[in-house]
Amino acid sequence: MGDIANQTNGNFDEFTIKDAPVENQRPLKVVIIGAGFSGIHSTIRITQRLRNIDLTVYETNEEISGVCYQFSFAPNPYWSSLYAPGPEIRAYMQEVAERFGATRYIKTSHKVTSAIWDAEKKLW
Repeated sequence: MGDIANQTNGNFDEFTIKDAPVENQRPLKVVIIGAGFSGIHSTIRITQRLRNIDLTVYETNEEISGVCYQFSFAPNPYWSSLYAPGPEIRAYMQEVAERFGATRYIKTSHKVTSAIWDAEKKLW
């Protein structure tokens, strides 16, 4: 297979495993770009399944929006027609985001224009 010393130049510190749950460390900062269907879905699932998360969702528009139909975990049996109009889909998304507590993480009217990694500071 290979020799760890050859792969790490003999520096074994980077392979130290801490005997502590992830939740005991500093909060993991998570940023989601866009509050469309994928952004709302990610926000809901992250908050349901992970702890100790510092989560922010940045949405360019003044309200959440998207072009998909519905979430599998929150179906809407009351669509007005087979192809629901945009305002009805937006209202559905808003209702689902509120029901699952996602809206508290969303910052509307926030346009992200770039994300640049600073390798020295290890920050975006």
